[in-house]
Amino acid sequence: MRESSGYQMILAEGRLEEARKLLLILGESKFGSPDHLTAAALNAINDIEQLELLAKRLIEINSWQELFHRPAPPARIRRNK
Repeated sequence: MRESSGYQMILAEGRLEEARKLLLILGESKFGSPDHLTAAALNAINDIEQLELLAKRLIEINSWQELFHRPAPPARIRRNK
């Protein structure tokens, strides 16, 4: 049974889900909740190695946008009245 392709696919999908979950947990603890574009991008990744590389990048970056090399939204300038 462990050698069957169906069983292997189920295991692979489980690994992907757990990798995404861990990436979100670690990222949320550092940056807060991801925006909808970031969450969608993470959910679209179907390569465990890519998710592992992104997890390693979390140590080096300062925002969810940097994770995918997207520029951060422009800062709003407050004007005193």
